[in-house]
Amino acid sequence: MGMKKIGALVVGPGWVSGEHIKGYIRDGRAEVRSIACARKSSSQLERANAIAEKFSLKNVRIESDWKSAMDAPDIDAVSVCSISHHHFEIAEHALKLGKHLLVEKPVCFTEKELGILEKLHREAKTKFAVCHVVRYYPALRNIRKLLDKKSIGAPYYIEADYWHEVIGAWKCKKATAGSSLLMGGCHAVDMIYHMLGFDKVPVSVTALSTKAVRRKDFDYDPTVAGIIRFKSGEIAKVGSSLESALPYKFHLQIMGSRGAIVDNKLFKMKGNKKQPAVQIPGTYADDGDVAHHPFDYLVKGFVDSIVNNREPHSSFKEALKTYKTIFALEKSFKTGKTVTLKS
Repeated sequence: MGMKKIGALVVGPGWVSGEHIKGYIRDGRAEVRSIACARKSSSQLERANAIAEKFSLKNVRIESDWKSAMDAPDIDAVSVCSISHHHFEIAEHALKLGKHLLVEKPVCFTEKELGILEKLHREAKTKFAVCHVVRYYPALRNIRKLLDKKSIGAPYYIEADYWHEVIGAWKCKKATAGSSLLMGGCHAVDMIYHMLGFDKVPVSVTALSTKAVRRKDFDYDPTVAGIIRFKSGEIAKVGSSLESALPYKFHLQIMGSRGAIVDNKLFKMKGNKKQPAVQIPGTYADDGDVAHHPFDYLVKGFVDSIVNNREPHSSFKEALKTYKTIFALEKSFKTGKTVTLKS
């Protein structure tokens, strides 16, 4: 007899849900048993049925009520793929039921919600991952390996920027998108910790934001720039602009004591001489289409964490630091003051 498959529920039959489903199918150790609407509507039901047909999910249940879908005893894991403002409520319910959880970014909208999820996760003792998928592009995984090998020495400055023009009414409204950092800039904040190390302790943040310049449909400031100072001396700069008039651009720059990395290029020192740039192999994060993102790697890591009882890729434990920093940055640009963080 083969291993019992993990039963997965996908909540929110939208664009990104197809990438989660593909990940489960390709992994093979899990199967999608249910696709549920994040809200009851005929259009969501139509999309759910279309997705099931697209991926030839013959025995999948299509359900209008995600809560009753989640209650089913054959559901072990939940993928939350809804519009952002539904994430917290769905994740909260899943944790209360003791389900494993893979949540699209952002995990929640407020520090209070983050604290609730932290407490529930501690009690549930299930696997909980957040889809900060950008860090898993092959080139970015190779950069992480270069840092592990001390290829540029000790990093002392890092910047990560999420520049992307987001299109869609819900993405421009605070009630449904949250903010610039929550809508997309969270990838940049996550990248700073992923590259420097989640053991780094931030001591203060300072941030500025600006109202929309090109477009009139944002009801929150779509452009944010922030500085993070760490206890061990490193400085980080993070930026997020959701109305930028350029193709999707994820900018990464890391300065080290013996070299530097700029996007997917490595610059090293040999003695006191600067060496020519070397291309870092692998696909880089240069496309906003979710089909371009490495969801297979993320979903496989999530399934593997359940099967082998280990921490998943992009764990909630790591996300805690990312989102606490985001909420501090938001407090800074709203108050116009530097925010000091507790060690």
